[in-house]
Amino acid sequence: MTQSATSGVAQFNGLSLDRSGTGYTLVANGGGLNAGTSASFDITPAAANRVAFVVQPSAVIAGASIAPAVQVEVQDALGNRVTASTASITVAIGTNPAAGTLSGTATLSAVAGVGHLQQPLGSIGAASVTR
Repeated sequence: MTQSATSGVAQFNGLSLDRSGTGYTLVANGGGLNAGTSASFDITPAAANRVAFVVQPSAVIAGASIAPAVQVEVQDALGNRVTASTASITVAIGTNPAAGTLSGTATLSAVAGVGHLQQPLGSIGAASVTR
């Protein structure tokens, strides 16, 4: 973004970053001047908005535990993990072509924004998450 300086000051209104993280810096330069670097700053996630699979269910033999464990994370509207979330997460069969039954612990609280689910399935089907 480029702004013209007025009385030696360029003001940048409305800057935003869409990913949470620590240690961001900004760099300013222009007109053949030496660049300046801002102090580091952090961006934290916005409020919890949705859940998303980060480790998808894999094909397994009926009745066996899905491995690796299915992982679901709590995210803000921009897809950042909300690490402070301890939301209760429930997994259920979404599409169920063989009338399978989901066994195991299907509801748990997120830890650091992530739920780790190890589920044996009576019949394999795609899972969906509700909160």
